[in-house]
Amino acid sequence: MADDQERESFKPETVNGIFKASWKDSGTRSNQQAVLLSCEFLRLFTTEAIHRSAEQVTDTDENTINAEHLERSLTQLLLDF
Repeated sequence: MADDQERESFKPETVNGIFKASWKDSGTRSNQQAVLLSCEFLRLFTTEAIHRSAEQVTDTDENTINAEHLERSLTQLLLDF
């Protein structure tokens, strides 16, 4: 299994920037642990979306994942998360 530091993930600075852009109150802040946990959640969500889309590909004769495969698995994925 890959070491935690070798795993691909979202950059905390990017996630924090997205949070700040969506908050209406400019005084709202987040702590570093909350941002890191959000990065891990996004990594897991994205990984699961890729795996479910890959399952959709195996049901067809195609070799690559495209937006249609993601769309087919997205409804159940959102309900599960």
